[in-house]
Amino acid sequence: MGPRTLSHAALKLAIVLPLLLIRPSSLVRGIASAVPTRPTGNFTATGNINRDVNYSSPSNSSFRPTALFGDHMVLQATEQADASTVGSASAHLSGLAAPGAAVTLEVALGGKTETTLRATADKISGRWDIGGIKGAMNQGPFVLTLRSTGETRVATDVWFGTVIMCTGQSNMELSFSSIYNNVSLINSATTPEIRLLQVALRDADAPLPVGSPVPTSTLSGWTPASPHTVRSFSAICYLTAREISERVKCKSGLPCHFGLIETCEGATDIQSWMSAEAREQARTSCWAMPGQPPPAALPPIVIGKHGGPSQLYNAMIAPLAGYTLAAILWDQGEDNVPYCSTHQYDCLYKTMMTDWRAKWNQSASSLPVTSVQLGGFIRESKVANIRLAQSDSLPAALGFWSNHSTTRIALPNSALAASYDLCSPQPGTEATPGRPGYSCWVHARNKSEVSRRVALQHLQLMGQLPPHQQWSGPVVLSATKNPGTPGKLSPSVTLHMDPSYSKGLVLAPGQGCERCCNQSASSSQPAPFQVQNDRGVWLAAIGSMQPDGTVLVLPAGHARTVGHDWLFGVRFAMLDEPQCVLYNSASLPALPFELPVPWTRSRAGRVTLAATPSMGGGAAGRNTESA
Repeated sequence: MGPRTLSHAALKLAIVLPLLLIRPSSLVRGIASAVPTRPTGNFTATGNINRDVNYSSPSNSSFRPTALFGDHMVLQATEQADASTVGSASAHLSGLAAPGAAVTLEVALGGKTETTLRATADKISGRWDIGGIKGAMNQGPFVLTLRSTGETRVATDVWFGTVIMCTGQSNMELSFSSIYNNVSLINSATTPEIRLLQVALRDADAPLPVGSPVPTSTLSGWTPASPHTVRSFSAICYLTAREISERVKCKSGLPCHFGLIETCEGATDIQSWMSAEAREQARTSCWAMPGQPPPAALPPIVIGKHGGPSQLYNAMIAPLAGYTLAAILWDQGEDNVPYCSTHQYDCLYKTMMTDWRAKWNQSASSLPVTSVQLGGFIRESKVANIRLAQSDSLPAALGFWSNHSTTRIALPNSALAASYDLCSPQPGTEATPGRPGYSCWVHARNKSEVSRRVALQHLQLMGQLPPHQQWSGPVVLSATKNPGTPGKLSPSVTLHMDPSYSKGLVLAPGQGCERCCNQSASSSQPAPFQVQNDRGVWLAAIGSMQPDGTVLVLPAGHARTVGHDWLFGVRFAMLDEPQCVLYNSASLPALPFELPVPWTRSRAGRVTLAATPSMGGGAAGRNTESA
């Protein structure tokens, strides 16, 4: 990565200073908007960041536990709130010590040592790892004592609970200062059982070892959540944990403990968060064109943004690896929109998450991942492509489909929460009339609703939802063509919906767009549905709910007069800013989709596509998919 200069930092500060709320702001490329972020310190001539940091160990000591070791920390429990076991057998602690040195961990409860565990540091690297740290959900408070070569490290007020790492770019980073209903949400954050740890921005040219000191930001190490401490923390991360806690109580009837690790930064590409090994794999698999050698490197990251290739992974992810997690929450993609195709981003994301699981030494079954789909905003008419990529990653068993792949390779044990319908204006423009009239801010401000959806997705992955709880938006089971009559009746598409997720179907305006669901042929608003003709052109269409629970999609306006066998594809919400949304009775939106017609998904998730003429682009013409 080239050097960052002081002039860049000064320029960025000049742009965002008028918009500062609680925290300084990150510049999102191509969008005149600001997001409150953590302090970033001063750039040096080499591009590294200087700041006062909180170390878990003296910097001159060879004995350094993971920087996550400290007072108030939460270790991953070996069972869930309902007493069922989780995928991880036990929690782990790692760190550095003198090569070959013995390391001892004592776990004490109520002044009595419950467990003593031992490890030996590697004779070359000095790395050590202690596993087998077991505790039931909400068990504590413990005192943990680590000893090696005459040195001692102690952590008090330690609990077993649910540990979640929240990462990505500015929508994950967005603090309470810019979201709706922030005053009441902050004032109600009297939840000391939720512990917060916020990793400050920095980068590194090589992966930092697990024992490296990790600078924390406004919060000093692990901090119990309170109205004072949450205001600078990730709103999605905290509100998701609170939503989960309200839905699932521990056996004792008390709120469950959560350990939330926020490690994110705005205006960052996904390549910044990938290890060098994952980027090399992506170079050969994600950007390779048929019949051509792979490129020499992945597309460059824009100069002046935080984190060059792998640099944020090296400094803000690698040192955390091995600290047992219950889940990862991911919200990113905005900065990959201009240059990533659907396939490329889908491949990058799955390559990165697979690599992270390997780095944590946790299997897919023990480390679920929930992502937030891109919200509504204008970005070169390419936002919908990244949303499709995010849908493509979902396992077929969840009832979704691969839209742009002939061979589906899903990310196991993953889920996706939609947010494209939660349009909100940039702070300071609230008085602007509803759309059309303003474009959506890239940062959806209704984080309470985003967090509700993320929590539902997470809980269904964990098997902790009631049997009849709707956790997904409407899902299509099949799409069939209804032949038309030349000059009289237009062909149409019937979407057969999965009844498990599609009760109470309704087309309704998205948030902040009360007048945006006019589907008349004369409407100037973008149509929510489109159909594809035999020239590969997508035409506006009108969707209507039928008494039998299906959705009938009819071409709008002039398209109805075209011949009887021209309709080959159907898609929904394939816009930068979708304005008319298909909801179910749980107020959950359907994920955007693009399908050939006819199209069928079996209960097992395998998709069957009828042979259709290849038209170059769009969904039609792709006739195979394996789950």
